[in-house]
Amino acid sequence: MAELSGTSIIGFHRGAFNDATLNGLNPATRESLSPAYSAASAAEVDEAARLAQKAFASYSQTTGAQRAHFLSKIAENIEALG
Repeated sequence: MAELSGTSIIGFHRGAFNDATLNGLNPATRESLSPAYSAASAAEVDEAARLAQKAFASYSQTTGAQRAHFLSKIAENIEALG
């Protein structure tokens, strides 16, 4: 399984780690979970939005069947990670 790093994935790269972090919480034990997750910078949010807008232009032209296939492949890849 992929190692959690606590940073955003923006396009094909990882965001920077900074001091503004947040930890998940196990609701059963109230234990803080690792790793700490770093808040994305304004520039990283802008880049993610720019990439999403660019992807929407082509994705919105696909058929329902093509979208279903695309989402199925994503699910298969996630399951393959363990």
